[in-house]
Amino acid sequence: MSLWQFMAAYNGYVQANGSGNRLSESQKDELFDWLSSDGAGPRWLETQTYWWDASRPVPKGRVQFRA
Repeated sequence: MSLWQFMAAYNGYVQANGSGNRLSESQKDELFDWLSSDGAGPRWLETQTYWWDASRPVPKGRVQFRA
């Protein structure tokens, strides 16, 4: 997951869990079923890595891992 994907997920989490923006019980059940389905099993993920260049992050490479 890239930094941008993480921030998008974080912002979505904050919006979903803010006041008045909670999932309904049917949405929770649908999400749980989707996450626990056979298609959501282990897979290869990839993310960008960075190193710090005095004033900003600079892309260094990509890392793959199985999750």
